[in-house]
Amino acid sequence: MHRFCIEILFLCSGGSQRCIPAVWLCDNEDDCGDGSDELCPSTCPPDQFRCSGGACLPLELRCNGHPDCADQSDEDFCAPSSPEPGCPAGEFRCVNGRCLPAHKVCDGRLDCGFADDSDEHGMFDEFLKL
Repeated sequence: MHRFCIEILFLCSGGSQRCIPAVWLCDNEDDCGDGSDELCPSTCPPDQFRCSGGACLPLELRCNGHPDCADQSDEDFCAPSSPEPGCPAGEFRCVNGRCLPAHKVCDGRLDCGFADDSDEHGMFDEFLKL
């Protein structure tokens, strides 16, 4: 008999065929009992975000105001949820004062302008860990 798990769960390989929450993957704890939840990819598919601990989660969980990675790295370096002074709600304020739509923060591009990397601050260090 083959067992399946819903998308937000992970099916342990081995004999247990147990379903565990996907956020338990790559958290350095053997939740399956056979180590299958700790066999982690070095990269994630393009439609997923890689937590610092190695787990891959859907991109829509990144910067959603709720930590989904065991190490909470999916909420690191996100645009503030409350508006910055001088910027409309939902926008990020660069160090130089320029306002950007939140989707331009941590997108791998320097959008604030010349000599201002505040919209990508810290992201390059995160990519080096991958």
